[in-house]
Amino acid sequence: MIILFVGINITQNLLDASKEMRNDYLQNIIFYLSISFPIKAFGEEILYRGLILPYLETKTID
Repeated sequence: MIILFVGINITQNLLDASKEMRNDYLQNIIFYLSISFPIKAFGEEILYRGLILPYLETKTID
């Protein structure tokens, strides 16, 4: 989702001549990237430690 957002905003920035709008888009991109990384990391840990690891422990430990 972030890749799509960044791609759309880069395209809009290239087509737009206004520097103020370009700066607003840059701030939005930085905001979304700064929020997406912690959310992704937290979700990955929950998925691995909460779902996959217990399943692997039951299948590998006799």
